Amino acid sequence: MKRDWELFEQLKKMSMKSVKKRLLASIVILIILLAVFGSSFYKLIKGPEALYSLPVNELPNAYVEGDINVMVDIFAEYYEENDDGSEDILKNYYIIPIGEEEYFALEVKQNDFDIANQVYDETYEYLIGERDALTTSMKVTGTVKKMNDDTYDYYMDWFETSGFAEEPAAESIESIALPYVLQMDYVGNFDYFIVYIALGVSGIVLLYAVIILTKGLSGAYISPIKKYIKDNENILSIERLESDYENAVPVENIRAGEGWTYFFRGSKARIIKNTDIIWAYLEEVTHKTNGIKTGVTKSLILYTKDKKKHSISMKSSSGVNSVLDVYSQTQPHIVIGFSEDLKNCFNKDFDTFVRLPYRKETAASSQNVNETL
Repeated sequence: MKRDWELFEQLKKMSMKSVKKRLLASIVILIILLAVFGSSFYKLIKGPEALYSLPVNELPNAYVEGDINVMVDIFAEYYEENDDGSEDILKNYYIIPIGEEEYFALEVKQNDFDIANQVYDETYEYLIGERDALTTSMKVTGTVKKMNDDTYDYYMDWFETSGFAEEPAAESIESIALPYVLQMDYVGNFDYFIVYIALGVSGIVLLYAVIILTKGLSGAYISPIKKYIKDNENILSIERLESDYENAVPVENIRAGEGWTYFFRGSKARIIKNTDIIWAYLEEVTHKTNGIKTGVTKSLILYTKDKKKHSISMKSSSGVNSVLDVYSQTQPHIVIGFSEDLKNCFNKDFDTFVRLPYRKETAASSQNVNETL
């Protein structure tokens, strides 16, 4: 039992190395998400404040909600021009009262135009005496932001030309025309949809980190080897397996032993009996983005007697070749290297492929496989 425990402890330690790398990557992602969206997350979780309960000096960057039943006028609109020359209005900017005698702007998107215009029409009718009360209100939730320069120019131009301010002097206008706009459906600097996606991604990353840490500490990632031992307990000596592991040649995430090959796929430990391996070779895949080379992945490819392919990612071609050298010296039954001829033989005449290493006329190089068939 002691030797059994020692083997599993070694595998667990190797598994935890991979777990730590993944944990570090998860932490970096979480830090980036919190740095970008942290303020929005906090505002969303805390919930909006009542718009009309805030003093005007607390409006900037506040996440608020309220029922608006007064819209003085539209001072700007945002539109895009269609191919036929027509214009499609995407946003309207309304002037609304806030505080004791101040005003600021409300940004309204296209899908809320109907209710906004109804409030605006009722406000106009009320101001000219055609109605006694304001009966329609528009519920808004969003973040109060400082206006960009273009919007602010239109905003100030409205106050200067409309005669709404009693004194048109710049000082008078600036005292009542606050340079802020309430962006509906925004939490901080981002739209609700983006914030919810970022929050969901953060939750997934955090859950992933917790799961891999729990599985790593519990030894769940070495369960495939435990299962292999259990399935072969009648014919497998734990002592021999541990001795084989300790004497195996370590190359990156692989240990090539005399009887078995041990490797990690991600954080999970795997084991293959060497007598089951019939073919081993290096595979290099070049990755391109828009025709530009972005990287090359190297893998040790192992095929077993059941024709199952095992792809083991490695850092370097030299690492893969080191494992292949071990096989060529200790596992004469394994076909080493890749060629199209070997591939065709494997696919079309499997029995012949398996016998290739045992045929004296088979050359060491796979390039001469046709001469041996």
